[in-house]
Order: sequence, then structure tokens, then C-alpha cells
Amino acid sequence: MHIVCERNKLSTAVNNAQRAVSDRSTLPVLEGILLKTEGSTLTLTGNNTELAIKCSLEAEIKEEGCIVVPSKIFGDIVRKLPDNRVTIRCSNGESNIVTLESGYSKFEIMGLDPSEFPEIQKITSDEFLLVEAKKFNNMIKKTIFAVTQDETKPVFTGELLSVNGNQIRLVALDGFRLAIRNDEIKTGPSDISAIIPGRNLSEISKILSDIDGDITVFFDDKSVQIEAERITIVSRLLNGNFINYEKIIPIEYKTRVIADTKELQDCIERASVIHRDDKSNTVRVYINDNRIKITSNSEFGKVYEEIPANVEGSDIEIGFNTRYMLDILRAIDDDSIYMEFTNSVGPCIIKPISGNSYIYFILPVKLAR
Repeated sequence: MHIVCERNKLSTAVNNAQRAVSDRSTLPVLEGILLKTEGSTLTLTGNNTELAIKCSLEAEIKEEGCIVVPSKIFGDIVRKLPDNRVTIRCSNGESNIVTLESGYSKFEIMGLDPSEFPEIQKITSDEFLLVEAKKFNNMIKKTIFAVTQDETKPVFTGELLSVNGNQIRLVALDGFRLAIRNDEIKTGPSDISAIIPGRNLSEISKILSDIDGDITVFFDDKSVQIEAERITIVSRLLNGNFINYEKIIPIEYKTRVIADTKELQDCIERASVIHRDDKSNTVRVYINDNRIKITSNSEFGKVYEEIPANVEGSDIEIGFNTRYMLDILRAIDDDSIYMEFTNSVGPCIIKPISGNSYIYFILPVKLAR
């Protein structure tokens, strides 16, 4: 292999491919990135068998070939090279020595046999979704916090992606919160339901943040594939049945509040200052007389906050974990929100004033009397 390429483009491709590289693996080859020439293109692939990311860039291919390079050291070298023109060589013999040259700098690192690197199993299907990258990324960012970290409930370590007509939905829940985001797609099959691992969605989101335009999304029974210009992402899907979450969302309410999103967020953030851990990180919320009153106590002191609100229905006193509530409020861009309650031990439902772009559900904390 003998290629010449731009360092900046190479660095971007390395950063993206590294998102699918194993930190520790019983197979050393999975801790590397596959470099491979394809025509006038250099491709870089990371693959941890759960997530695979393939990036490509234009390069001057003087001699074709492929090699696996250790991800961390290769990435560190590329980012620190002194010039924007990089030459990469690899002998065709058994030594697998990879040479990188830029300006007056020269590095030699040991590569690995590419024959042991797992191939990406690309999906070939006539059915696909076409959706804006920024829109899909926004849906991920505003739901991913509600994915559970409890590995004993594997289905809920992922998000449910469903499509019905031109509507796409992402759903995440962790036993304390439920996050739902809805949006429109440009085209797609009439009905899809798949559970994508949250860990993989987090890495996908970081890549999508730098992509303008549309992405194409393919599915089969085992995986999802995202295609954009010069990048392919393939994630495995989680097996199992997602909970029928719509049944746990109350249809009726006894108290409904219209609150200013930012004012409420600021109040809860200030109330959380006197807490130092999640176990005691609770606020008490009183809703009456068109006011939301927030109090909190800890060993460090007390806090009282109050904001005006439009209250319909019964007075209510309820408690919440501040971090859980703040995660939701920070995910909302609307100036005002609906908050709906059935009673002091039932969930709080948060919705937009108009439309149905999101629904958030949060369980209360039992208050000490």
C-alpha cells in the first residue's frame, strides 16, 4: 500500500471510525482500524461487532492494499502530524510495518493482518427511510437521556424507532422516565419497528451532528444501516419486545399547568444547588393559586422558589428527582409547556402547548411527611 491524502480529511475519518472501535477486546484486530484502498478512495473502518462505521476520503493511490492499524496510536499520530499532506506506506510482506510521513516527520508502527478483520454486513433492501440528518440527530439528543443503564433489562438499554406513514418516532424509558419524540420523514415504508442500542445511538448522534442534508436508513431483522455521503454506519438491533408504553400514559388529568419552560428549569436548577448526591436530590412542588412553589431541604440548607403559572383543576403537592426533571426540561425548546397530573403519586406528563412533537413522562418521588 502506498497512498497520499490530506491530514484534515484523514483525521475526520479516523475520529468517526474510532467511535466503533473496541477499547478492550479478546481479538486485538477489533482494537484497530482497517485501512483499505478502493479505486481512488481510501476507506477507514471501525467494527466492534455491535457497531461498524466505514468512512471514505479521496486519496492519491500509488499502490493498492489494506492493513489494520492500532486505533489509538494511529489517531494520535494523525492528529499531531505537522503538515496537511500525509503519505502512508505498508510493505506487502509479512512484517505489516506501516509508515506515516508528513513534512519532516516519519513514524513506523506495527499493523495487523487485515484478513482477520470482520466484514461489514451491508443491508440490501428496496425499503428505506429518507430523513434529514439534523432532524434525526435532534430526536436522539432529546430522548437518549431516558435510556436505562441497567443491563438486566437489555431491551430498555435501547430506543424504539417506529415509522407509521410519514411519521417517525423515537421512544426511550428507564423505569423513572419516558421520552417520546415525533417528526416527519421524507419517504419510507409504511410500518417499521426496531430497537437500536442506546450506546450506538450516542455515537451515531456525534457523527450526524456534522452531516448536512439527508440520510438514508435501511433495516433488516438484525441491523440498521445509515448511509450518508462518504460514511456508512451499521448497528445491530436489540431482540425482544418493547413495553406497550402508550398504555401507561394517562389519558385524563385532574390538574393541568401551563408553565414557562425556562423559568421552571431555572428554579429547579437553583433548588438543586444545596444537594450533593442523587439519593437526596428531591424537590417538593406545590401547585395552587396559579403558582408553582418549589422547596427543597438538605443537610446544607433550604431553598424556596416560586413562579406564576396557569393552573386548571385541583391543587397538588408532589415530589421529583431534580436531575430527572432537568433532563426533560433541557430537552424542550418551547417557551411554554403543559404539565398534567392525576394525583400526588401518579406520573407527571409534559406535552407541547400545540402539536404532538414530544411527550415526556416522569414518576414522582415519595415525599417524607
